[in-house]
Amino acid sequence: LLVRALVPGSVPGHTAEDVVTAKLDYGRLDRPESPVRIRLNATVVGVRHAAGTESGEVEVVWARDGAVATARARGAVMACWNMMIPYLCPELPEKQKDALLYGVKVPLVYTSVALRDGRAFAKLGAREITCPGMYHSAVRLDRAENIGGYRSPASPRQPALVRMTRTPCEPGLPERDQHRAGRIELLAASFETFERSIRDQLVRVLGGGGFDPARDIEAITVNRWPHGYA
Repeated sequence: LLVRALVPGSVPGHTAEDVVTAKLDYGRLDRPESPVRIRLNATVVGVRHAAGTESGEVEVVWARDGAVATARARGAVMACWNMMIPYLCPELPEKQKDALLYGVKVPLVYTSVALRDGRAFAKLGAREITCPGMYHSAVRLDRAENIGGYRSPASPRQPALVRMTRTPCEPGLPERDQHRAGRIELLAASFETFERSIRDQLVRVLGGGGFDPARDIEAITVNRWPHGYA
């Protein structure tokens, strides 16, 4: 909705209902003639006061496709993970850097698993299952949402989407160190590790309902957030 308002023509429709199934035109996001330009896959690596200017301009250094470029502006909003700002803005006062570095965020994984159907959940009479000690701590059917042209499954015989949650940590360490250890684990974990753990966990949790991972899993998406919540 925000992109549609900022870059007219990028997303069709006019309401919150019709945006759900709308397809975004990525070619419209970064056009020179547009008053708002959204540049994807452009990672900021430094922000500083522009040298040789008295107007207070800032210079933003960003990287994409192996190349580095700069842009100048009257100001910049650092709408990113606070912990990274001291590294991106070395001119900040040390006291402010210390404050920004204070919070260590919890690493978080949201895994989505597309199933052939939801009959295993129906046979077990469950929608959400808590799994302390397992690779993912919670398994639940995605909430039923009917909005605009989107309709959720209305029968256990229809395809189902499962949400699994994981917050890796290292028990026994101080809280901040647990989060750091979990972030390292996330960085090192391959998709194969996630897939193997997901298949094993779902058959242990849903096997009583007739679940077969080889037959019932259609797709897996793993969203790894090293910067979940403080």
